[in-house]
Amino acid sequence: MTVFAAVLLLLPFVLAPGASFALTISGAANGDRTAGLRVGLGTSIGIALIATVAGVSGVGLFVASHELIRAWFEIVGGLLLIVFGATPLVKILRTQKRHGPLRSAPRSGRLVAWSFVAVVTNIKALALYV
Repeated sequence: MTVFAAVLLLLPFVLAPGASFALTISGAANGDRTAGLRVGLGTSIGIALIATVAGVSGVGLFVASHELIRAWFEIVGGLLLIVFGATPLVKILRTQKRHGPLRSAPRSGRLVAWSFVAVVTNIKALALYV
């Protein structure tokens, strides 16, 4: 495969919005002005961990040779994306029931942790590095 073909193949996966984008939008919608920075921090830590583990250990070759492991990553990653998408909807529905305001800003560590988990379980990131 040429470099140009690889770029054409991988470009849609890299450009498609994912969980980090959803977390940033959700945090910004809640009034958190630093949501993007915290999501970026968690995403960076997750990518660094994936790249280190895949590059240094033999995990990349192991995962690449086992279909079942890749399938489990896809299932867990898909379920987490559903949870990330459903959480703001559930929050809105609960608020409409109570007729109260939404919480103004989520806790600082929460967005970092959620974005880290989103990247580590994201099949796009894992497939790209592994």
